[in-house]
Amino acid sequence: MKILPSLITGIITAFLSSYLLHTFSIITLISWIGFSGVFVGLSLHTFFAVPATNISKKCAEEDLNTWLLFVLVVITCLAALIGVSSLIHNTAHWEIPGWTGILLLIATVVLAWFVVHLAFTFRYAHVYYAGENSRFKQHAEGLEFPGDTKPDYFDFAYFSFTIGMTFQVSDVVIKSKALRRLSLVHALLSFVFNTVIIALTINGIMSLKG
Repeated sequence: MKILPSLITGIITAFLSSYLLHTFSIITLISWIGFSGVFVGLSLHTFFAVPATNISKKCAEEDLNTWLLFVLVVITCLAALIGVSSLIHNTAHWEIPGWTGILLLIATVVLAWFVVHLAFTFRYAHVYYAGENSRFKQHAEGLEFPGDTKPDYFDFAYFSFTIGMTFQVSDVVIKSKALRRLSLVHALLSFVFNTVIIALTINGIMSLKG
């Protein structure tokens, strides 16, 4: 379970930072960094701690909260980018040094990018290893990894981050309609996400120069 400790960290971070700062957008981004930092850390721990032979069991245990995780993560990532945009447009009212604000913006954007594609990584794994009681059981093993019939989380991360960076799949064959649709949503969201990141970066540079 990655979402609960991540949320708790985000709430605690927001509570503590509110004693020192008053700008809502800055507090929001600091809270987001706390949330996403823990989420990324726990995700990497899962990658190393759960072998391919145990992923099916792991997915079955998290069957009830997988959609909650997926939707919540994507929404919070979009909220983080809105916070970045708000902060960029109010540079004159920053309560923190300029270089600290820049680091805050960079950390927020980088973590948001990782969190989105990690969320899709776990979603692909969940559908691939869908059990008998899952509504996705007919789409189980809907991805074909060359030379590997028991992909682990790193394999799903390879598939997910490839879509995130290139908006297309590489050598992995999609055999399931549900996974094709999920990949399409992933590619479209990645395109929008990357475009927004570029726009925010240019906007931020111009604002700081101004």
